[in-house]
Order: sequence, then C-alpha cells, then structure tokens
Amino acid sequence: MEETLKRPEIQAPNPMTGPNAWPTVPGFKPTLTAYYGEILTLARRLIRLFAQVLNLTPTYFDHKFTHPGAMCRILHCPPQPTTSSAFGIGAHTDIECFTILCQGTQPALQILNTDGEWISAPPIPGTFVVNIGDMLSYWSNDLFVSTVHRVLNVTGEERYSIPFFMGPSYETVVEPLEGCVKEGRRNYESVLAGDYVWRRLSKSRFSDEEYQKMFSKEVIA
Repeated sequence: MEETLKRPEIQAPNPMTGPNAWPTVPGFKPTLTAYYGEILTLARRLIRLFAQVLNLTPTYFDHKFTHPGAMCRILHCPPQPTTSSAFGIGAHTDIECFTILCQGTQPALQILNTDGEWISAPPIPGTFVVNIGDMLSYWSNDLFVSTVHRVLNVTGEERYSIPFFMGPSYETVVEPLEGCVKEGRRNYESVLAGDYVWRRLSKSRFSDEEYQKMFSKEVIA
C-alpha cells in the first residue's frame, strides 16, 4: 500500500490505499517485508501457471498485475475448548485471484468440497495451501471455482496463520475470458478490481444501512 501511494495515477485520499500500520516489535517490519517479497515472487509464478491452464500465453496476465492488489495478514485464533462450535472465521470465499496460506502448526482450516462436505486441510510442514478466489472465478467463468473455507480451532491451543491475497492492479477490468465462455454463457458481468474489493470489504465491515448510504448514489445512477 505504501508503494501504491507513490504512483502518480493514484491520488490520495483513496479508500484502497494507505500506509501500513507497523507494530513497535524489533525486527518485525524487516522480517515480514522480506517474507512478503518472497511470497509475491511465488504468486507471480503461479499466475503464469494459471494462464497456461487457461490456454493463454504464460505472460498473458502480467500487465494486469503491474501493481497488484496484494495483501498479507497475520491472523491469531486464541485457544478455545475442544468442544466449542464457535468458528474463528466463518464460511467464506476470498476476494482476490488466489490466496497463498502459511497455516502454522494447528489444524483448523476446513474446505467445502464438491459434495457439500466440510473436510479438514491439516498443515503439512514445508507446504502452502492455495485457495482459489473470486476474481479467478470471474476470469475463468467458473472453470476455477472459489474455495469456500472456514476456520474451526478446537485444538485447545492458539493458532497463527499468514494468508497472502493476490489480486490484480486495482484499475484492472475483470471479466470472463473469451476462451472460457461456452455458447455465449457469461456467468459474471465486468467489474473493476479495486471497486469489487472495496465493495466486498465494505459489506463485511459496515452495517447494511451504512453500506446502502455509501453506494446509494451509484445505485441510483
């Protein structure tokens, strides 16, 4: 986000930009910054693999990720009773193209499979979990389907995880690719990446009344 603020085409104030809030923990910022850089490099390699699976040239998406809407978070789930039914994170799909998740050591992630069953995705040392996000579903017209997932930590121990969300530059138009549309069936309308992220985040953070006020003028137009 800090680098985004330096771009001449992005003028602050802008709801999708802003400086990072770093804690005053010695070594935290350089360590996480280094991790972010390595994961971003991996994500750029993955987006080229997705392009090839969609029968596109490997570099097809590159210009859409010049300044990616990429976010890294550190999540903490406190310990709770092993009999608890309270979710650390309820069922949802991620907003961006895909998420690279470092799980930590406690099994808590659950994935909804195609049979409608919740299955565990336990941590495997030395690996990441990659979840498909909404924007890749848009581009692929549901050839790739967003991963519905949730977190239920009943280990009795606290859980840490580090998800990295990889999305395109916010000014990118996301819409079904021609090669993914069969018999003229488009499952999605075109969306602006930054607008889609802002709306989804707003929906989860504001009341229905506040949300309607924020976007009422656009709806009327």
